[in-house]
Amino acid sequence: MSAEGPAVDGRILVIDDQEANLRLLQRILSRAGHRDVHVTTDARQVEGLVASLEPDLLLLDLHMPHLDGHAVLERLAGPRDAEGFLPVLVLTADADPATRRRALELGATDYLTKPFDADEVVLRCRNLLRTRQLYRQVSKQNEVLADELVARAGELRDARSAHDLVLGALNQLNHASTLEERAGALVEELARTAQFDAVSIMAIDPDGGVTPLAVGGMSAFNEILGRPLSPDEAASLRARWNGAPWTAEIDPGAYGERVGRLLRESGLRLSCYVPITEQGRPVGLLVASSRCDAEAEVSRDGRLALAREFGAIARAVLGSGLAERHERAVARQHLQSVLADGGYWPVFQPVVDLRRRDIIGYEALTRFADGVRPDLRFADARRVGLGLQLEEATLIAALAAADELPHSAWLSINASPDLLLDAGRLARVLAGARRMVVIEITEHVAIDDYDALRRALRSIGSNVRVAIDDAGAGFASFRHVLELEPDFVKLDADLVRGVENDTSRQALVVGMRYFAQQTGSTLIAEGVETEAERAMLGELGIRFGQGYLFARPMPVSELASAAAT
Repeated sequence: MSAEGPAVDGRILVIDDQEANLRLLQRILSRAGHRDVHVTTDARQVEGLVASLEPDLLLLDLHMPHLDGHAVLERLAGPRDAEGFLPVLVLTADADPATRRRALELGATDYLTKPFDADEVVLRCRNLLRTRQLYRQVSKQNEVLADELVARAGELRDARSAHDLVLGALNQLNHASTLEERAGALVEELARTAQFDAVSIMAIDPDGGVTPLAVGGMSAFNEILGRPLSPDEAASLRARWNGAPWTAEIDPGAYGERVGRLLRESGLRLSCYVPITEQGRPVGLLVASSRCDAEAEVSRDGRLALAREFGAIARAVLGSGLAERHERAVARQHLQSVLADGGYWPVFQPVVDLRRRDIIGYEALTRFADGVRPDLRFADARRVGLGLQLEEATLIAALAAADELPHSAWLSINASPDLLLDAGRLARVLAGARRMVVIEITEHVAIDDYDALRRALRSIGSNVRVAIDDAGAGFASFRHVLELEPDFVKLDADLVRGVENDTSRQALVVGMRYFAQQTGSTLIAEGVETEAERAMLGELGIRFGQGYLFARPMPVSELASAAAT
């Protein structure tokens, strides 16, 4: 599974009347690290299962016998458990906007149409489970704070009403909101308590920099949002940082011209600073500022105590998001270093005629010097906005190395839909290719606009052919074939493994062969590892294949040596 980030713990209940769909979703969730997954094909059992299992997330199909998904949502309407929030992700083939609106009106939290991308299912489940987790954390924090604040006097009494305001805002936050939007909603609520004139959230960058994400109470500070503080300004904050909250009088002269001017114009005199940490690592800073007299110790101490309460809320709501932002920045820095230093190289795996063993083509793959799996490295690159740059760089390296391969063999490359849609970029990369190029499109990648993708493929060049990769591994294979009319369809290795002893796999391969013939495609079997598999595939009418039986992916120099022996 290429979706980045660890799975969020939680119990998942899947409701779908199709056993095949349940098995696929169980497989997707299991690969992503979810172990507590329960399923049912009978929607009439949902109320009882929700009561007994107390799940953290429901995955719900809409069109089912006896009781459809809309009826299930109606029965589950209202508070669904002690915490009052149970997210529901609707998974359906029905893309009708009216159906989608009705599901959302009845209480669905998210809506995803089939065929879906496996990574997207994992990511949406993770986001919904994190929302559920944060909601429960804030609810528990609310109970703790309520007990503590009852015993406090003076200014701290306002913290309870402020906390209630924040919880009200949290209930309305969309789970898909960005980190910046969540931070903005939070600081606006905190600033409404009138205890502080301005409240801000700062993100701590991996290099020690500090970037303002949100400011509440004073719109004048919006001009600095998303722009890192100067190194001197960031250093002045780090100098006081020892992991504990602190207060400090504001000295506009300690800041650069831009921030100093805003501070002078605002009249702010005192700031309370509360570090936000995640797993012991600093990821953010809550800054609550006021125009009060810094020498009024009672007010100063009271405001620091109140800022601590706000900091606990900020950590519950924003801690994981700030940590993810920090991790993305680390990943981006590392990827930029990989690109700059050339920490990658191409390897090639032959595609052969299964009967004669003649090499007809080579698939180009990439290996990285730090040993990271290629699928994870490319997923990280897409996550941090460097996906196209990394794809382009590795393809250029592969095409250059492929000049040493026999020119009679075609070259197969893997390309994402994003790169294909940037047809000008890909055409420039392929302009120097002196052989036929086969572009492989993975079954697992979602394609939103087939018309645009077909136009892009036609514009790349006449020496380009198309292959669908990993066919048979999920929902999208056949639609990719029907919509894109590829020259090649690559059978997923799971269908090939042990095919000589499995009549079900044999029947599926024969069916795929017939499907390919009717659509004008040629099948290529992936993952051929034994002579028995090769022989059976030949008997089933599969002409081409690749796998460890013939050669592992290796650099051009090693391929030449292997061929010589």
